[in-house]
Amino acid sequence: YILTLETRIIGDEKYESSPLIASFDLSVGLPGVPFDELMLYYVTPGAVAVTGISMYLQSKKML
Repeated sequence: YILTLETRIIGDEKYESSPLIASFDLSVGLPGVPFDELMLYYVTPGAVAVTGISMYLQSKKML
């Protein structure tokens, strides 16, 4: 996708009549990693680790 920003600068004669335009390339998601692999290999183990550490600390009354 291409993100285009157009703005007029009030008080500046050059950009008040014609807008200032800037374009940026915008990538959506990681093209090399499908969503299911991202969830399986990164998000799920991270969530399990955070939950396990939280349960351990709570059982030791540290949390």
